[in-house]
Amino acid sequence: MARSVTSIDLSRNPIYNSGDEGHDWIGKMTNLKKLCYSQTYFEYVGVPSQISALTNLMEYDCSYSLYTGPLVGAIFTPLVNLEFLDLSSNLFFGTIPTDFGGLRSLGRPMQYMQIIWLSFFM
Repeated sequence: MARSVTSIDLSRNPIYNSGDEGHDWIGKMTNLKKLCYSQTYFEYVGVPSQISALTNLMEYDCSYSLYTGPLVGAIFTPLVNLEFLDLSSNLFFGTIPTDFGGLRSLGRPMQYMQIIWLSFFM
């Protein structure tokens, strides 16, 4: 069943999730085109590496989660179909990974999103 799901939106729900074990289910949803869990209590250092298994993903929104630390750009490299990416209002720090430049499907919105992301980096 996990492989047949194409869209999940858990936004604005009081759901708690933490660490690799709590995020393992994400990597099993390989046909997802939309994954949104903004405004939840998902905790992780960076963005979960399981996201890189979602090669069909077109929309990813983990804004207002409890993600902290540096971003690892290589996680996003396999997401060649990604058209929308919202990482805002988390506590990421460091620089924007150069790998983001390879996300060609983001097109013009990428310019806008860099401005948003920069306002949340320390």
